[in-house]
Amino acid sequence: MKLRPGFKLVLYVSLSLLYFSGAYVWARGMAPDASRLTVSLLHFHSIISLWFLILFGYLWHSHIQKGLKARKKMKSGISLPLGSALLGHKKGEKVKVATPKGTVEYLIVIIK
Repeated sequence: MKLRPGFKLVLYVSLSLLYFSGAYVWARGMAPDASRLTVSLLHFHSIISLWFLILFGYLWHSHIQKGLKARKKMKSGISLPLGSALLGHKKGEKVKVATPKGTVEYLIVIIK
C-alpha cells in the first residue's frame, strides 16, 4: 500500500523536526544553567513526539496492520510454523502441523 503524498510530507517533516530538535538538545546537554532556547527546544521536541505517536498510530492502523493480514494469507506464511514443527524430528516420522485451514499431517521422507 502506498502513502498519499500529503501524508508522506507530513510524516517526513515530523520525523525531521523530531530528529533535529532531539539532536540539538542531546548535543547541548541539559545542564542546570541551560539556555532558554535549549529548554524551549526540549518542550518542542516533546510536542512533536506526541504528534509523531498519533501519526504512527494512524499509519499502523491504516497500512501496516492490513499488510500483515494480507501476508498471513500468502502461501509463504506457512513456512515458519512448518519449519519449526519439523525441527527435531527424524526421517519416517509423521508430524502434525496446525495451519490456518486446520491440522495437517506430514510424513518426513528425506532430510538434507
